[in-house]
Amino acid sequence: MPPEHIDVAEILALFGCAADEASRLRMHAELDAIQKCMLLRMRTPLRPQEFAKAKAMADASISAREILAAVDAVLSTSSRVAR
Repeated sequence: MPPEHIDVAEILALFGCAADEASRLRMHAELDAIQKCMLLRMRTPLRPQEFAKAKAMADASISAREILAAVDAVLSTSSRVAR
């Protein structure tokens, strides 16, 4: 889907965020916290079920970061066009 067709507010709502800069920054911070937690957990031995859960969380974090990058691109393009 081309970036111009992304409904930024709808995407942010999927994450429980408003379509404003503060919410976007808060989402970045939350994803960073998830990543730090995962890095800490990966230094400890995990049982198979813990590893499966950690992998699922890592995959979700990667997907969320990709979505956020797309949203950031749309927002930065929109702000440049508005100027």
